[in-house]
Amino acid sequence: MVSFNFGAGPAVLPGDILEQARAEAFNWQGSGMSLFEIPFGDPTFGAVMQTAHRALQQVLNLPDSHHLLFLQGGAYAHFAFVAMNLMGDKKRACYLDTGHWSKRAIAEASKYGEIVVDRIVADGAYCHMTTNETTQGRQFHELPDSQGLPLVADMTSDILTRPIDFSHMDLVYASAQKNIAPAGLSLVIMHEKLFDRALDITPTVFNYTLQARNNSRVNTPNLFGIYMAGLMAKWVTDQGGLPEMAKRSREKSAVLYETIDHSRFFHASVNGEMRSHVNVCFGLKDPALNELFLQQAQHEGLLNLNGHSAGAPLRASLYNALPRAGVVALADFIKRFDGQLARVL
Repeated sequence: MVSFNFGAGPAVLPGDILEQARAEAFNWQGSGMSLFEIPFGDPTFGAVMQTAHRALQQVLNLPDSHHLLFLQGGAYAHFAFVAMNLMGDKKRACYLDTGHWSKRAIAEASKYGEIVVDRIVADGAYCHMTTNETTQGRQFHELPDSQGLPLVADMTSDILTRPIDFSHMDLVYASAQKNIAPAGLSLVIMHEKLFDRALDITPTVFNYTLQARNNSRVNTPNLFGIYMAGLMAKWVTDQGGLPEMAKRSREKSAVLYETIDHSRFFHASVNGEMRSHVNVCFGLKDPALNELFLQQAQHEGLLNLNGHSAGAPLRASLYNALPRAGVVALADFIKRFDGQLARVL
């Protein structure tokens, strides 16, 4: 039986990338060393980083003004590090609250200054947004007007899923484990105009300016994660680039939303323009039936459809590596489950 993984993260990776990593990991390019064993000072270490950096820079179409950093940890850590690096002497920032993860970002940032929620003030250090809320299934499909403030975005769950004009964004951060690489790596994309604004308490290894000026090598980077990020960037390019990823995301999510909207016993958690193309959140109109749905889905090879505890009971995460066949299989199962209920209820 073919299985499809709809988990929110760590998420499914392309099979050919996993095969390539397995083939290359144990004897890197005939060096006699595993990829996991290359010393920090070896030129090969830097070459792996440069290859990944170049691949990501190209697929994302980053302007020369924007620096791409490879850092350790996840987005949750950057909820604090963004404030530490950008708050400066203004001690005030603006945050858009669209759901669970933006609330978490607000809570962390509030430890380092005043947070103004859902409005823009002229003396703010920056304006922060979460481009896609995985928990609620809400996504910005256009960038908001930050009214002249530097625009900062958590793009953990939708980076590499669509073209973005980074000339209109000043700092982006993203955990790797959705569309980039295994967990443990994070990307930061930073406009150089934001350099030298860090608070004195900012840890050296998470000082974005220092990392940018040292090619992300203030400390030993997560080389395996960086290597995998480079493979994923090349995979996206080979598949047709970000326009093709955006097309696939729209098509995959449309299949599910149409199925749910035309069902009798299911409902989508979000209606209207903010429906996510990446995380489709839904549930049964009778909550008592959600567990039965999950159990039967598991038997069908439709894995990890449970929602977040702070959101909808059911969720299908449609990251780049999830094939359209998986979405069609899920839509067919929803129709069959809906039909079963119609016969007995």
